[in-house]
Amino acid sequence: MAARLLGCEYEHSGDPDDPTPVPTRWDRKAIGKHLRGYFEARIKETVEEMVSSAFDQQIRATIAEDVRAVAAEGWSTFDSYGRVTGKRTLAPPASP
Repeated sequence: MAARLLGCEYEHSGDPDDPTPVPTRWDRKAIGKHLRGYFEARIKETVEEMVSSAFDQQIRATIAEDVRAVAAEGWSTFDSYGRVTGKRTLAPPASP
């Protein structure tokens, strides 16, 4: 990295974390452009992971809450108008 920052000749061998091809001779603008692109990509990945994780947690909590409600109240079948039809298909447990 020091060779890059100092503008020395540098042979890029291909970094798996940063596959962007780079020039063999660095100048300040090239360094800034390269680093900016790399950090913008990493920030985007991190934000996407954080948003996805938060979304998944919220969805799981909502589903768990709904499952608990059905287990406590039972499940009924409904017609196309939303009216209960027939008996409960999943009845709550009987109280002793």
